[in-house]
Amino acid sequence: SATWLKDAVFYEIYPQSFKDTNGDGIGDLNGITEKLDYIKSLGCDGIWFSPLYPSPGVDCGYDISDYQDIDPMFGSLEDMELLIAEAKKRDIRILMDLVLNHSSDEHRWFIEAKKSRDNPYHDYYIWADTPPNDWKSCFGGSAWEYNAATNEYYLHSFAIEQPDLNWDNPKVRREIYDMILWWMDKGVGGFRLDVIDQIAKEPDKKITQNGPNLHKYIQEMSRETFQKGDLITVGEAWGATPELAKLYSNPDGSEFSMVFQFEHIMLDQIPGLLPRLCPCMLMSPISAAQYLDPKRAPFDIVVFDEASQLYIEKSIPSIIRANKVVIAGVHKQLRPSSLGEGRIELADDLLD
Repeated sequence: SATWLKDAVFYEIYPQSFKDTNGDGIGDLNGITEKLDYIKSLGCDGIWFSPLYPSPGVDCGYDISDYQDIDPMFGSLEDMELLIAEAKKRDIRILMDLVLNHSSDEHRWFIEAKKSRDNPYHDYYIWADTPPNDWKSCFGGSAWEYNAATNEYYLHSFAIEQPDLNWDNPKVRREIYDMILWWMDKGVGGFRLDVIDQIAKEPDKKITQNGPNLHKYIQEMSRETFQKGDLITVGEAWGATPELAKLYSNPDGSEFSMVFQFEHIMLDQIPGLLPRLCPCMLMSPISAAQYLDPKRAPFDIVVFDEASQLYIEKSIPSIIRANKVVIAGVHKQLRPSSLGEGRIELADDLLD
């Protein structure tokens, strides 16, 4: 119920860094199952997992090659079913992370789609004879990649290996809804939907977020899936203003239970505002070039990738004995670093 949700506590797990039960150095599902009593003892009502699906690992599992299976490094589908069942016994809900804006280029849909323009899966993705805009990928470079077999360009808002799905194709939406229902039948208690505000993009009009059909598609998805069960749903929406966030989390249940809205972390972009809001900060946002130079950086620093800025924090040097520390961002996972020799890379739970 809505009342229950307001009081609920959720524990996020990045599976690779949780308990390893088979000695391969990678956390696994059986390790999580073994620790359910501990998680419950913390007062947790639910667990949100970073992606568990098969993936080439280009983007820490957010490049999914099969939405209806478990990556072998974590275990098997049977292990997942056991985890869900054991969690249910303890009144712990399992939230799966769903990436519906794009798939991996190793997903069977894209493997087929790139073969020819006549392939039944071709329109599962977004193509153009020539790039219709100058969009840049969030990971650098053009967001359009050439495919020689079809003499076209496909859109990838993130890595080249993450082609964007075409939500305007009703067949794509139906495939997605059937997949969600499949997981619901497995007993999953909810979903966190990655960059969901980008699914209704319109490249010809240079609309990336909050496209005209966005809430139409979300409401359709909710009717076809979420509303058929007692689920917790969270939409990640970087483009949601406070007013738009109310649409995503409408109490009538037509979209999501709640939304991750990020306007607050962009406050550092407003000149002079951050020092007034956060007096603990020693200075306002600074030049990355200046503080990436070890000779000019007077303090140890923590880089939060979701803020797109570097901050100097007084309390960190007493905890971390290093010249540079990189801490993961929104997904609470270790990200690659380019800060040079002698760095230490840590997950953000070290500072919890």
